[in-house]
Amino acid sequence: DSPLHSSLNPSKRVAQTAERGTEDGDVGVLDPAELALVAVITLPAADESPWEKYLALLKAAVSGSDHPAAADATPWETYLALLKAAVSGGATAVQLRVRSGEAYHKATKRLCQLGESLGALVPVMVQDRSDVALTLSAAAVITHSDDVAHTRKVLGSHCSVGAVVISVEEASHASSHGAICLSVPGVLTLEPEDEQQGVDSPIGCEGLAQICTAVTIPVLAKGGINCVNAAQVIAAGAAGVAVELSLDMGLEDTRENIKDLHAVILKALAERV
Repeated sequence: DSPLHSSLNPSKRVAQTAERGTEDGDVGVLDPAELALVAVITLPAADESPWEKYLALLKAAVSGSDHPAAADATPWETYLALLKAAVSGGATAVQLRVRSGEAYHKATKRLCQLGESLGALVPVMVQDRSDVALTLSAAAVITHSDDVAHTRKVLGSHCSVGAVVISVEEASHASSHGAICLSVPGVLTLEPEDEQQGVDSPIGCEGLAQICTAVTIPVLAKGGINCVNAAQVIAAGAAGVAVELSLDMGLEDTRENIKDLHAVILKALAERV
């Protein structure tokens, strides 16, 4: 059994998805428990590999079916095997960073089906791409703090909106405009995409604590967080941690690292109450 299922109820997930948008302007919120450990995956451009094979593999990952041997894996198979490893290890949500590509719009029906399957197990969040989020029936789009109001207007009652923030001012702005959660990059170390988001140096646990104190919505910490320091960021007020999945790490190592990190986070959250 996956540690995921000790903290999340798939039936509850389905019910929450079904209820989203039933009331005017109300798209619901993510349970803080669902944000404890978010696995972030950057997907390659849609035209880099066959979509049909990718979609079949993603469905297999969600259902728990076996993947092809690593030796025969295409780039898509490798990404999806990582997804399976992260979820089975205890990731409580998945965030997809999707590159541009016209081919995404050619698989709308299949994407909807997969969004339902994946969303029955863990919440799916999409970075920036509202179109992909709608196609997947994702739980949330994570956008820049300045874009929260516009994105909420575009998405209406179909999807929640979270925001990437790097300061108290941005956090307060995003929260006041309806963001349901915040993602803070570059907490302990910088990652390649952080520069594009305006992060030039780590904010540390002190900066994270200031952001967490300024808002009442859940805050995700990202950037250099592992089993050694995760308890520190939770103690600073974070609701959870977001980690990048790396193609350089084997599947079993990914699963075990996520499992260990999940245990550290749950312990730290319990001690903070």
